[in-house]
Amino acid sequence: MVFGITNYAFADDDITEQSISENTTDLTNSSVSPNAIVTDIHFDGLKRTKEKYLKSVLKQYIGKQIKDIDTHEIETEIQKIGLFDSVVATIQQELSEQAFINISLIEKWAIVPIPLLSYVDEWMGGLILEDTNAFGENDNFSIGAEGSKSRVRVTTSFSTPSVIGKPGLSFSASGAKDKVVLYDMNKNRVLEYQSINYNLDGKLNYKFSLVHSAVFGIGYRFADNQPDDDYVDFKDSRQNMNLRMLSLNGKYNFEISDWNGWFLSKTQITVNGEIALNQGDEVIPSVMLTLRYQHPVIWDRLRFVSHAAGYYSYHSKVPMYKKGRTVGVDFLPNWFVSPIMVAGGAGFEVGVYRFSLATFSIGAQYQVFYGRDWDKHFDFHHGWSCAVHGNLNRVAYPAFSIGLTQDVTNGNLSYALGLGMSL
Repeated sequence: MVFGITNYAFADDDITEQSISENTTDLTNSSVSPNAIVTDIHFDGLKRTKEKYLKSVLKQYIGKQIKDIDTHEIETEIQKIGLFDSVVATIQQELSEQAFINISLIEKWAIVPIPLLSYVDEWMGGLILEDTNAFGENDNFSIGAEGSKSRVRVTTSFSTPSVIGKPGLSFSASGAKDKVVLYDMNKNRVLEYQSINYNLDGKLNYKFSLVHSAVFGIGYRFADNQPDDDYVDFKDSRQNMNLRMLSLNGKYNFEISDWNGWFLSKTQITVNGEIALNQGDEVIPSVMLTLRYQHPVIWDRLRFVSHAAGYYSYHSKVPMYKKGRTVGVDFLPNWFVSPIMVAGGAGFEVGVYRFSLATFSIGAQYQVFYGRDWDKHFDFHHGWSCAVHGNLNRVAYPAFSIGLTQDVTNGNLSYALGLGMSL
């Protein structure tokens, strides 16, 4: 469970609220000409990351006049990469009409074994070995496994980043043996089935500008799903459960971000679409729209978080249904799934304490949900969620998450916790 607190990052004590306000070019300084042209970018603190990669990320600033550059915007772009703990950018003039950008930073740990432990309806544990900066150019490689008394899953992936004008690629594969138990909105068990499934995916990522990006992908999924004897309707209609599916998918993302030393805030619009071709030449289209607004209010440590999302799939099979949390709702049962959902939520998150290794925050949201339940009727539910998060500064993973949530409509109360992962 995320409990309404998503997409945040923290720096350590090297970036203070004062330094954020000071890290802009002082054009009133007589030694700096606002018309000077930036001809180069210098980096201090790089260990594993290659300088040529960061220069490709920031190439749009080369050739600009000093007066047209905001160093805070540069810091935000580097923080979005996720490889650095702190970033400070300044502009220095070399000659009368030439200048360079100087960036001081601290790299996060890149190669880490990540132990996983969580509770959401049942205990689950696992281990992932990940290199978040393979080859020094923000390439990501991971391999891992997770399991519980009802499931075991093995995954691996590799990705290269996209910079403006240059595409990136990603590949992933997974295999799992699951015992899936599905619930309706009121946490009544509605279906149980055994599943053996495999997934292969390849994607092309393209960044058009600082705010516009797109992803195009192709995937294959095989799933042999066997309903338990108690669910006669599904057992006698196995074609509604098994999948041998080829899919084409795409995503458009618009995102304006800002780093203030505590939060990577954002205004974001994301559109996902997929066309799946299942066995028997069944065409199954789906679409999802997400709007997200997360920005500080009054105080850098306090931010307003909100989202709205909708998902629709036409003639999809039960194993293709999406979880309620796909649209950002925390109070629904973890294994509630549906082909049609609309949801939204709003609340606040505050950064509580920060030291060199970790940062802690607390947050709460009120959320609403409207969607199709298992009786084919549409129902409206609403509820609240709250959570405490500990985030490691030197590694791009949370230390722990503890959350509590309630569906006010029916009174169902639930909790979740996780170590090494967001829930």
